[in-house]
Amino acid sequence: MYVANTEAARKVVVAYDVAADGTADTAPGMPDGLKVDRQGNVYATMPGGVWVIAPDGRHLGTIRAPEAAANCGWGDDGRTLSITAETGVYRIRLDAAGF
Repeated sequence: MYVANTEAARKVVVAYDVAADGTADTAPGMPDGLKVDRQGNVYATMPGGVWVIAPDGRHLGTIRAPEAAANCGWGDDGRTLSITAETGVYRIRLDAAGF
């Protein structure tokens, strides 16, 4: 599904994945924290966890969290992503490295 935003201050077209029945992801969570890895991929907290988005806009995958994710950040040696959520903080080791 594509959505066009016609606000003068924020002119964008956004793509959302939809299920086979036409519904959008109903997992808890909202767009919030953003981080970037050294290859330019964006890690964005979204419904269902942290979405990994390629520089060309492709959705590469989702890092699922046990609860709605609010923000994320690189830690340790730059290959550990910490995810803050409603009641906890979660960490995952990745092959990708952040800044």
